[in-house]
Amino acid sequence: MALIQLSQLTFHYPGSYDNVFTGAEARFDTRWKLGLTGRNGRGKTTLLRLLQGQLSPTGGQIVTPPGMHCGYFPCPVPHPDRTLSAVAAELCGAEDWQIARELGRMGLPPERLDQRFDTLSPGEQTRALLALLFLQPGGDPLIDEPTNHLDALKLIKFCLN
Repeated sequence: MALIQLSQLTFHYPGSYDNVFTGAEARFDTRWKLGLTGRNGRGKTTLLRLLQGQLSPTGGQIVTPPGMHCGYFPCPVPHPDRTLSAVAAELCGAEDWQIARELGRMGLPPERLDQRFDTLSPGEQTRALLALLFLQPGGDPLIDEPTNHLDALKLIKFCLN
């Protein structure tokens, strides 16, 4: 069992006098599928950025399993004017058949691979990026606010499969 451990985690943004977290304690099994919910401005995105290593705690520590790699959603698309196939190759290195399989699971037809990424609807872009996130090898996906352009029930069904 691999654990992510937060011990006496404290964090504040530079220039702020208020801590986002003060002495937070938690243990997560990496096999769990968890969701964080809460009001805006309560630290959900900050926690994900701390887990990914984009931010450093101002106190306490985060212990992750050796070799843990966190993929993050939403991720930037460096060249949105390229086809979805080219964007996918750049972001996750998967083969077209693997991408087509994951797109199908997200309700997108394989023909979308030949379409420019920036011509996909916002919902299709979101579903495509989620599919690519799940294709990244050895990754533990961290998904921040995925339902802006998605049917939440489809997302829950996809994540549980």
